[in-house]
Amino acid sequence: MTFLDQPPPPAPPSGNTVLPDVGVTDTRISFDEARDGHADRVRQINEAVSEDGNLAVRALPMCSTATTPGPMAEFLLDIHLDPFGDWNMLYLGVDDSAAAALGTLPFSESFAARFDDVIIGAVMAAFGRWETAVEAIDPKALASTRAQLGSDLIDLTLGLQQRELGDSQRRIQQLTRMER
Repeated sequence: MTFLDQPPPPAPPSGNTVLPDVGVTDTRISFDEARDGHADRVRQINEAVSEDGNLAVRALPMCSTATTPGPMAEFLLDIHLDPFGDWNMLYLGVDDSAAAALGTLPFSESFAARFDDVIIGAVMAAFGRWETAVEAIDPKALASTRAQLGSDLIDLTLGLQQRELGDSQRRIQQLTRMER
């Protein structure tokens, strides 16, 4: 079975998009661990798509600020959300032929820039909610807030991915989750 023959994975149930591999971690990881894990993930995806021919993808962050060392990346890591996770990545064909074969768009640095302001605004709002939870000094509320903030950001970005690129992103992301 080739990549194009595989059906897209089922859509996550409404209101519950915190999925394995989308970027939620059980514990806080370091920025370097997140970046290294991302490089491995892209390599795995490219190995999977290359089985169908000379195809490859490049990952493009929907919010590049999140994947740059600094306060935003550290906040995302604090709430156990990997800034390099699938929730923040678009996987685009390296050229026109790869994009056509994978059902996505060709790589363009400018494509994801359209999402920066929306995601930065959502992360800033999440940060405000996080600060309020931290001040409450209630461990249960903090854990609940952490999970909800991550879920809200994931819902936002996966919705944008679906709107802009349809099922192609879920198919590409699913490649390293399938048993072969």
